[in-house]
Amino acid sequence: MFEALFLAVALAMDATAVAAARGVRGIRRAEAVWLALSFAFFQAGMAAIGWVIGDTAARWISAWDHWLAFALLAVAVVRIVS
Repeated sequence: MFEALFLAVALAMDATAVAAARGVRGIRRAEAVWLALSFAFFQAGMAAIGWVIGDTAARWISAWDHWLAFALLAVAVVRIVS
């Protein structure tokens, strides 16, 4: 639950900055609606694409994820010790 909230806030930061900058300059209603809809579409699209890629990667890597974790930890330990 918290992860989704943090993701939503992080994704909304760039939209908020652009909207504030456009609002300071002045904006027509139609332009404001277009801006809001385009941000909504792309923000939702980025989250959906990330979810699909993550789900696909999880299925692909699940057979050998423990070996990957072992290798990464071994590299980290070797670097810390040396």
